[in-house]
Amino acid sequence: MLTAGAHSIAMVNSITPQLASFLFSSSNSDAVTNIALIASGQSFDTSSGVQLDPLSTFISAERTRDKSVALKAKEPQIAREIAAFEAGVAKATTLEELVADRKVMSVFLTAEGLGEYVDYKGLLNRALASDPADESSVARQLGGANRAWVTLTDTYDFANDGLANLQSDDAVSKIAERYAQVKWMDEMETKSPGVSYALSFKDIASTITSPFLILGNPVAREVVLTTFGIPPQIAYQSVEAQSRTIERAIDVEKLQDPKFVDVLVKRYLLTKSSSASGIVA
Repeated sequence: MLTAGAHSIAMVNSITPQLASFLFSSSNSDAVTNIALIASGQSFDTSSGVQLDPLSTFISAERTRDKSVALKAKEPQIAREIAAFEAGVAKATTLEELVADRKVMSVFLTAEGLGEYVDYKGLLNRALASDPADESSVARQLGGANRAWVTLTDTYDFANDGLANLQSDDAVSKIAERYAQVKWMDEMETKSPGVSYALSFKDIASTITSPFLILGNPVAREVVLTTFGIPPQIAYQSVEAQSRTIERAIDVEKLQDPKFVDVLVKRYLLTKSSSASGIVA
């Protein structure tokens, strides 16, 4: 008689390419979920330090997301960081002052998907001062690798409006909420690698209208390349060649369909989980 763990392994190994193809079809998204949950042999205990099953964690995270983010924002450390951000933004009078305040920039850039650049003050001063209308600006040049630079300058337009757009109550509130959400997602990623990417991808999928937007977004790039088995080494190719590879793998227009996106992220999580456990479908 098989033990529960042996049964799970046997079940995963029994998923043939043909069965996988069937499970990943849009009409069988529930089957993907059910099979993955049944087949998972990983621990679900958050206190044990063992990584959680990505798909079940993702499903739970979607259901409790708003409540979890609100609770994360109230955690003492996160609350202090948000309060420091709000105070710093309120007193700043120039972009240079804003960039010089690390506490402000840590929250701001993390919320905008550029947290790793917090200590690059020279670059930040030049990029954030970019005129959204200038196609040769620093932000536009950086946007080829990460579209967040362009989105940031388009949204706040420091070049023409100074700090006015950032200092509005609505902007400050949204940044604080996004910061708490990123911190919560980071926690999810630690417990179960891939979950934060899946959640973020579902948020942005409908805004992706070309292969170039996939290449220019770290989240979309990770999800698409992993799901379709495209090696990260394509980064050494020209942007046009990379775009053609993406086009052969996925019909970008389908990202406007929530059902397709749901199946895609579940397939991504299954692929991520299988890769981590050494299972080859």
